[in-house]
Amino acid sequence: MKKPSELRHDLRTPLTVIKGYADMLTSETKCKIDDSAKDYVEQIKKSVDKMNKVIDSWKEEDKS
Repeated sequence: MKKPSELRHDLRTPLTVIKGYADMLTSETKCKIDDSAKDYVEQIKKSVDKMNKVIDSWKEEDKS
């Protein structure tokens, strides 16, 4: 069974990639997407941030 720190790492790694691609899609210099698509991508970024906060909270619980 994996340690909590390994699980956090395994979850955070794909989230980092997702956030990177979402940032690239919303960057004015990289891609041209319509406003509707930007809204979807912004929702993806918010969801990634939320998941990272959940993972961080597990880290705090693990310290307790």
